[in-house]
Amino acid sequence: MNVPDDIGNRFEALAQATGRRQEDLLAEALTRYLDEELRDLAEVEEGLREADAGLFVPDEEMASFWARVTTPDAIARAEQELMLEEPAHSQRQ
Repeated sequence: MNVPDDIGNRFEALAQATGRRQEDLLAEALTRYLDEELRDLAEVEEGLREADAGLFVPDEEMASFWARVTTPDAIARAEQELMLEEPAHSQRQ
């Protein structure tokens, strides 16, 4: 498989650093990618089936939800929670 040089170089560096074969790393990366994409696709298809069956949240309930979670206090709490979840080396200052 032909890949851009930068990706090939990264695979080579990772293989050398881990002592693994590039082919094994590629197989693992592709497996992870495919698993995630197929899981996402299944969730979208399930959501479409539910919508087609009329199984969705009524407009009034969604409006009430958004009114609760978009208050200044709710947004500040969510931002604080996100800041706490970030690794120390990537926190904003």
